[in-house]
Amino acid sequence: MYLIAIDETVIEKSGKHTHGKHRFFYSSVYQQVVSGIVFMALSLIDVEKRKSYSISQEQIIVSQADKVKLRKKKEKKRSSTGGDKSKKRGRPKGRQNEVKTEPDTPAHRTFKILLKKVFGILIKIRAYEQKFCSKTLDFILY
Repeated sequence: MYLIAIDETVIEKSGKHTHGKHRFFYSSVYQQVVSGIVFMALSLIDVEKRKSYSISQEQIIVSQADKVKLRKKKEKKRSSTGGDKSKKRGRPKGRQNEVKTEPDTPAHRTFKILLKKVFGILIKIRAYEQKFCSKTLDFILY
């Protein structure tokens, strides 16, 4: 039995000219936000042999547009009055549920790139099995 896993890894960096370096990556090792670079790794895990095989890595790049969005969001949060007593809690009466938009974050974009690679690999495996194997395996994606 094989599993496909995607994992995010933070590497702490202090250089000024490192490509993709950003200040706001959370490191679970340090239990805080660190300055560094982040990679998402795609691995194939052999459950029976208890081994993991690295298939691909992608660096999460925070673009200038992302940095501007973060700055605007931070300024908006600071400028909003947190102690406004006139505003009632909850959703206003008569307001309907809104369709949520797909997140546009660097991590989500990188995740989609790796997911496309996974589906590409699964399609190639399926084609190989149908061509050369007598019985085919079914893929179950959760």
